[in-house]
Amino acid sequence: MRFLLLLLLLLCSPLYAATLQYEETFEDGQWTDSLASNFSSANGTATIDSTKKFAGTYSVRINLTRTSGADYRAELIPKNSKNIFKFDTEYWLGMKINFGAYVDDTLYEINPFQIHNRYVAFDKCQLGDALRTGPFLMTVNGGNQRIYTFGGAYDAYGDPVAGTDHIAWTGTLPKNQWVEMVFHFKISKLGTTGGYIEAWRNGVKLFREDKPLSFAYDFSASRPSAWTNDGRAVPTSPFTNGCGPTPSITARRALVDGPSYQFGIYKAAWKSSVGATSSRAFWVDDIRLASGADGYNLVNGSAPPADTTPPVISSVLASGITNDSATITWTTDEASDSGVDYGATTSYGSTATNATAVTSHSITLTGLASGATFNYRVKSKDAANNQATSGNFTFSTSATDTQPPGISNLQKVVTSTAATITWDLSEAGTCRVKFGSPITTSYFKGDLVTSCSIQVVDLTPGTLYSFKASSADAAGNLGELANQSFTTLTQSSPPTVSGLAITGRTTSTATITWNTDTPLVPSDSRVYYGLSPTMSLLATNASLVTSHSITLTGLTKNKKYYFQVSSTSADGTGYGPKSSFYTKTDSGMVSDDFTSYLNHNLFQNPLVSINVAFLH
Repeated sequence: MRFLLLLLLLLCSPLYAATLQYEETFEDGQWTDSLASNFSSANGTATIDSTKKFAGTYSVRINLTRTSGADYRAELIPKNSKNIFKFDTEYWLGMKINFGAYVDDTLYEINPFQIHNRYVAFDKCQLGDALRTGPFLMTVNGGNQRIYTFGGAYDAYGDPVAGTDHIAWTGTLPKNQWVEMVFHFKISKLGTTGGYIEAWRNGVKLFREDKPLSFAYDFSASRPSAWTNDGRAVPTSPFTNGCGPTPSITARRALVDGPSYQFGIYKAAWKSSVGATSSRAFWVDDIRLASGADGYNLVNGSAPPADTTPPVISSVLASGITNDSATITWTTDEASDSGVDYGATTSYGSTATNATAVTSHSITLTGLASGATFNYRVKSKDAANNQATSGNFTFSTSATDTQPPGISNLQKVVTSTAATITWDLSEAGTCRVKFGSPITTSYFKGDLVTSCSIQVVDLTPGTLYSFKASSADAAGNLGELANQSFTTLTQSSPPTVSGLAITGRTTSTATITWNTDTPLVPSDSRVYYGLSPTMSLLATNASLVTSHSITLTGLTKNKKYYFQVSSTSADGTGYGPKSSFYTKTDSGMVSDDFTSYLNHNLFQNPLVSINVAFLH
């Protein structure tokens, strides 16, 4: 077996050529000098094999046999791959894989390739080590080969959040045939740009994605010493008295090694129908890792085919259309630039472009004629200058808006020192009230709404004021009413209680309702009540309303309760009469005393008999 760990420039290549960092062809008939095993049990094995090989004499055969639930992993890790990946560096990885006559098991199968990151988790008493998921991995599930990429949501420790992985590519898999895989990728830091991954299978480009593909840690830094916290927030539990139970892996971490790659079989679960001694096996040959530009030929042994396939355009849409603008969006299956041809006919005549290579495209067209129909098409060109052009689409701009909003339902609520003016609009607009005696002051709200409410304050009691309500729509069209007027009240008047009633009585509840409609000023709700005339209990509702309702609960059956309602507004407190009622008996009967005491004034409290409406 040839094993190389070297950082040598190929002498026959130009200065920008890639540098070979790792190579394993198994031609010396062994694997243990360059690969470390990562087996969950003795039933995971790796052996040199001459029956299946891509080139030369040998390959490595990885096998996992199930005899118990502990048999789930048989993976190999290149010994010299730790800390080999650096941020913002271009890498190429090539490997040949033969999946043999695999079982079409729908459960989690083979991980032919995966990047991992290694951390240490510890407290003062425990030290453990864990592999964390990295930027991407390749799996085989049944008859499908899949490539997953990460780079979506990450937790506080830099691990991908469950469910944010993404299937970048999937395809059917041949049996007993060698598959040539080449990955080209760059790992960037979280929150930065520049990361990407693209892949080829048997010389055919599968996909490219531009995304962070990142770890949370700068693994180019030196390995931290033992017992060094990584600096992130540390929960107090389960760390008790400095020496608690085994901590969770996310409790404290320090980076032990940088990202490494591994390949093999990982069975999250075994399908029961395949038998207790089922086995899985596959073969790997010619593993090469290189850094730098133009590394395809170095890691695969042949140059990649020329890219002659244009991007695939889909989901073309015109949205956000106004009287003079529209936004055109579409997607492509590979990163490419953006262009929109547009005009009154299919000859177009105008073009808007954006040279940034993206897969989600958006261009806003401005300065358009209002009330007109436009033809348009989109186009995108990839890095190999393959251009795709869509068919023709149309959209129409809206006509110029010249109509002001209609104003209706003008209402005035007036007190001695304030007035609230409300009105409705036929379309969204601003709200303005000009007022005074004469009109000299203005109140304005700039938000576009369909119902206006403006309060005018600091007024003089008993004074006539003129006002004018107006609203302007988004196009600046102004609608206004003729001059209106109101007179403030001579003095502050507390709410007047009317319509007192008792409804919905049971053995333990009763609902008290009343109105405060003179003047029309909202107020809160209170009910004083008790088994004696002192009424030591209180039920309240702070909402400012003119129709009041409070339900008393926790009452005793077949008892006489005294009560009095009150409502407080900005102009004072109004009281209802002192009254009483009986709760119901178990049989539903009610015995009522219709005597009540009227108190309309805090300074006088004459005894008065009134009729209160009782609704059983």
